[in-house]
Amino acid sequence: MGWARGYHAYAFEDPGDGSVFGPQKFDGGIDMMHVDMSYGYLADDRKVSLAALLRGEGDTCFYTYDLGDGWEHRLCVEEVIPDA
Repeated sequence: MGWARGYHAYAFEDPGDGSVFGPQKFDGGIDMMHVDMSYGYLADDRKVSLAALLRGEGDTCFYTYDLGDGWEHRLCVEEVIPDA
């Protein structure tokens, strides 16, 4: 498909409080210039796990890939399977 690791920037947004997590510095994402226009500030996603946003069934968060084109996705936990 021509996808390259780290080619586009991304962001995860918590709809509960509006916090947004993503890369903190230019790490190869060609569209990091859109962070200020879209979000203003991104918390460091290396310090927050996705499990902190999505804890139980029905929990949701938003994921935007390619901040220039804005490919927006809604992530929703459908089922939590306990450890065996």
